[in-house]
Amino acid sequence: MLEEKIEDIKEVVTDLQEDVKHLKSVLEELKLNHNQNYHDLAVKGAVTAYDEFVAKYSEIDIETDSRFTYEKIPDTPEFEASEGEAHKDQSPSFGGDTFQKLYHEFLKLRNRLFNYASGILPFGPKDVTHARSEVYDAENELRNLEDDLEKAENKLATDFGAEGEYVALNENCYDFVNSEYTYSICMFGEVHQKSNKDSYSTLLGNFEKWEGSDYKTQLYSGGAHCWHGPARLAKVAIECGAEEKVLGVSEPEKCEYHLRMTTPAACQPIEQKSTLESEEQEYDEL
Repeated sequence: MLEEKIEDIKEVVTDLQEDVKHLKSVLEELKLNHNQNYHDLAVKGAVTAYDEFVAKYSEIDIETDSRFTYEKIPDTPEFEASEGEAHKDQSPSFGGDTFQKLYHEFLKLRNRLFNYASGILPFGPKDVTHARSEVYDAENELRNLEDDLEKAENKLATDFGAEGEYVALNENCYDFVNSEYTYSICMFGEVHQKSNKDSYSTLLGNFEKWEGSDYKTQLYSGGAHCWHGPARLAKVAIECGAEEKVLGVSEPEKCEYHLRMTTPAACQPIEQKSTLESEEQEYDEL
């Protein structure tokens, strides 16, 4: 009877060891292949639990472990107690808490794996929510700082005129509306054409460069492709004027749009204008 109980326990221990092996393989694959750059606290908790378990877990060999061995009590007279002597203790040497310890370790590992799969960490839900909120806030702040840095670098790399006279127009947007479309230009950004019927918007181009050295014409290229045609582009002719305003839009060639706009930034100081006129007059006299 005792032998049968021991053998039954061995079978249970063997089954549990197989389950532990399977769970270890799942967590080992998770540890090796998870994205370490993505700060998922549930994944980190599962990997930490795995490392802690592996550090203290050692598989039991039930065939050689002395705690699982036992000796039969022989029925021969030579093992009977002699007169005046008490019978010797012939109970098996199997440790009664071995199975319980292994079973509890298995349950802990299983629960940690379940917590990982369910997105639960080994502390309260309020702590989890707070920790995740802090991580998300920090990541959002980092992205905002990276966006600000990129905008600052782009601004430093942008040509705003010979003396930076057009810097005040950066990212300012202006519209021109005709019977069919609304044209929008965001200076040093994008030019769009939006249908007045269904509000469908088409990209006409992104700012590429100034054409010529007089800083009077901007080229916006890389727009949406025309049907069986080239990519759209826009040229913006900038003139001196009292206000910032788009005067008109034309399409002299297929998929090429010309915009005219005025801005005080394009106006030359009076002294500079007089000097240029004098130079032109002297040139004409020669």
